[in-house]
Amino acid sequence: MNMRCQGKALLCYIWVNTMRHFPFSIRFLKSTQLYLGKHDEALSVFNSVLEINPKNEYALSNKGFALGNLGRHEEALETFNQVLGINPKNEYALENLFVVNLNLALKELKVNNLGNASKLIKTAHEYSSKLKDEDANALTIDFLKEAAESGMPVVKAAVHEILKLNGDKYGDKIKPITKAIEIVETEDMQKYYDLQVEEREIVADIVRKITKSDDLIPEEIKRKERS
Repeated sequence: MNMRCQGKALLCYIWVNTMRHFPFSIRFLKSTQLYLGKHDEALSVFNSVLEINPKNEYALSNKGFALGNLGRHEEALETFNQVLGINPKNEYALENLFVVNLNLALKELKVNNLGNASKLIKTAHEYSSKLKDEDANALTIDFLKEAAESGMPVVKAAVHEILKLNGDKYGDKIKPITKAIEIVETEDMQKYYDLQVEEREIVADIVRKITKSDDLIPEEIKRKERS
């Protein structure tokens, strides 16, 4: 490592070990200049820090985040598991292991590889049980909304796997997704009116993600969006 890299690594090492005392610091990294689309540069910096201390929990966590954003999911999983080897209760690593496994599951669902997708969702679920319920719920809904972007077969398969694993926990939480699927399948827009007013817009957004059109969006919602 040359002197310039050593200097960068030392500064980053000091910064990481100072910022670790602030509970918001890891999430805050996502909005810093380091993460404004510069994941390769970020990865290089954190690798330099890890040359100084290979067991730096905070550098490893952010290395995993950078790898995930670069689409290097298998390496991200390995890195976050290293974090858990240092601190089994690291919520950031647990959350990202949950998310990365769901991202990989979505890739498998898109190519109709249901067996692999099911295994990955099951693995993700094991990590979700160690997260706060509200965090696990929000991340699961985000996953299903992303699945909706890939069309009806993908989102239906994703919902099926989630409910198969823990229908009691997620049944009510993912109601907007299941209602959107129902509306698309039946093409019955009257089903919107089984919902509260504020729920209709949420469901309409998911219907639009699935169909890629406004054909099944109520007129009052379209008027509101135009105004």
